[in-house]
Amino acid sequence: MMQFIFGCKVLYTTLRDLIVKNYVTCIILVTSWSIAFSTYLFSGRLYIDDINRSIKNYDNWRTGGRPLSDILSRLFFLSSSPFNISPISHIIFFAFIAVSGIIIVRIFGKRESPKNAIYIFPIGISPFIIQIASYTFDSPWYAIGVLTATIAALISTLGLDFIVGIILQVLFIACSLCLYQPTISVFLILSILLIFNRFLQGGEKKKLILQTAASTIGALAVYAVILSTLPLARYAERHKAVFHLKDLFNGFLTNTGKFISILYTDWHNTPIFYIFLTILLLFIVYNFIYVTKHCQKKLAPFLAVIFIIPICFVAIGGVQLMLANPVWQYRVMVAGSILSTVLYFSLPGIHSTIRGKIISFVMVLLCIHSLLFASLYGFVSKMQVQYENYILNHLVYDVDSCLARNDGIKSLDIKGSVRISPALVHLYKIFPVLKRFNPVTFNGRSMWGYVQLKYYSSQVADINFVASNVINLPPPTITTPYYSIYVADNEIIISFPNNETLEQF
Repeated sequence: MMQFIFGCKVLYTTLRDLIVKNYVTCIILVTSWSIAFSTYLFSGRLYIDDINRSIKNYDNWRTGGRPLSDILSRLFFLSSSPFNISPISHIIFFAFIAVSGIIIVRIFGKRESPKNAIYIFPIGISPFIIQIASYTFDSPWYAIGVLTATIAALISTLGLDFIVGIILQVLFIACSLCLYQPTISVFLILSILLIFNRFLQGGEKKKLILQTAASTIGALAVYAVILSTLPLARYAERHKAVFHLKDLFNGFLTNTGKFISILYTDWHNTPIFYIFLTILLLFIVYNFIYVTKHCQKKLAPFLAVIFIIPICFVAIGGVQLMLANPVWQYRVMVAGSILSTVLYFSLPGIHSTIRGKIISFVMVLLCIHSLLFASLYGFVSKMQVQYENYILNHLVYDVDSCLARNDGIKSLDIKGSVRISPALVHLYKIFPVLKRFNPVTFNGRSMWGYVQLKYYSSQVADINFVASNVINLPPPTITTPYYSIYVADNEIIISFPNNETLEQF
């Protein structure tokens, strides 16, 4: 018991020391990230789930397997009814991510200074994290999930008793899982590269490997018990199923291929793709040089250098790669946001050399283009919001008119979707990933179109959103270039010309 108390005290002292020494770095990061993300903050977009939460003010993240998000939200708001506090929620998000960044520097034992803000900066506006930063209601809890996973990795470096280290890591990893499940991959990437770092430079590896394995398995077991007690929504039930053992290997390969294909399709021929590829190549080359100069036995280190990047990408995919019905969204790849920063700080002894200046220059380029991409993302969000709101304003008036003229309407259905804003068509050809980040939410495939009608119309709130069974539609009651409205069998059917199923989402 005394060892555990001592371990808690060491961890608390370390974290306090980190924040006190690096608060300037944190302020620089939070300020710069907030400015970079301001175009999105001023776009007026309610990101997917935020639409309904802005109307009904509910938490209910436990139905997605995230009970700790509910607990923290209720402690923060002193209520089970959170409300939209943007941009405060986003500033809180960036603050926790900034603390995670300075912890990463400490994990790899690098010199701590405000200059490190340059190398931490890509984390906060990385394409892998920009989606979770977009959620007004969820973003603070996502960020704390990243932070707890990062703290779990930090524990490995504090020299604590083996069992105490495992207990503390299980606690923090379980917290990250209960906040947002994919954040466990942040812990895995940090641990993998820490093991790799010690493998090349020397140091205790066996204890670190055993502790990482034991704490990961232990935390997953704890989370499985917690998950079994939660009332999961259909979405969570649908996406939690793992492949059967006999299909696991083939399923893993199929999902890994899909994962790599998504990344390549979304990013090839973009500046960020080539900059990130350069960082990966420099990491491999620099480690090869280090092995050649400093390692007596070279075969095993050379193999480690070759396989470390693929292992990291598998860790980014995480549990998704073993699911029968994975979620192919960037929010589940959140661990990818730390990869460039971790690769930089894990490089052994090159930061004051010419090689260090080269990779520092490339990291600055990544900062610049990440900043440009974040600003572009905000512009795209604003353009799509303006386009959808233009259509929505007319649609609400027409639907309310139909309801006023037709008594007994009991249900509403939406077929097809609003088109992409014409202003964005060419831009999406240059940056295909923006289409994934900026989905059309007014469509019949999800409930969000109906929710947006409720957002503006009190009359729609009194009727149900139900898939129509009408086969032969009567002539439309209202026809516009954007949509047609039909009234049949006590239901209203809104049909958009664009009947694509938005397969990319």
